[in-house]
Amino acid sequence: MPWRANRVHGSPQLRTSPLAGGSLIHIDFHVDDLEVASTRAERAGATRFVTQPNASHCLVFADPAGHPFCLTLIDEVG
Repeated sequence: MPWRANRVHGSPQLRTSPLAGGSLIHIDFHVDDLEVASTRAERAGATRFVTQPNASHCLVFADPAGHPFCLTLIDEVG
């Protein structure tokens, strides 16, 4: 896996393609309360994305390294 230095650390940006240097994995965490879980995630260093396409049931974040993940109320596959 090639590694590259990030000389300028800015706000995380959602990457949609692994070929464009995007994330190869995206994890959804099922939670019972979005606000409680999002507060906990932000206190742990996560950053909430400005664009939230499904904010009523899913919030998109990035960890401190910029990897995206979601907190979701939906507990099903597919």
